[in-house]
Parts: sequence; structure tokens; C-alpha cells
Amino acid sequence: MNNIAKAFSDVYKDIATRHIRVNYVKGMINSSTEEEFDHQLQQFQLLAEDKNLYVQP
Repeated sequence: MNNIAKAFSDVYKDIATRHIRVNYVKGMINSSTEEEFDHQLQQFQLLAEDKNLYVQP
């Protein structure tokens, strides 16, 4: 039973990571300036570290 719970947890974490990634990538794509892009990227990285999410470079 424990393995099932872990599998669900892993899937949920993966979905949450993708959701966050998609939102920030949308923000980066819609950035009008390089500074805005860098700010979005920095916020994304800080959030990922805070949530302890694995972020692919």
C-alpha cells in the first residue's frame, strides 16, 4: 500500500512541477524586455527551490 501512496505522490509532484513550469514559461515568453524575462526566470527558480521541486534546465 505504501508504494501506491508514493507513486501518487510522485505523480502529483510531477504534475505540480509541470504546472508551475508552464506558467512561468508563459510569463517568460510574454516578457517584453530582457529585464522582465530575467525577473520571471529568477522568480521561477526561487519558487522551485522553495517548493523543493526538481527543475530541468
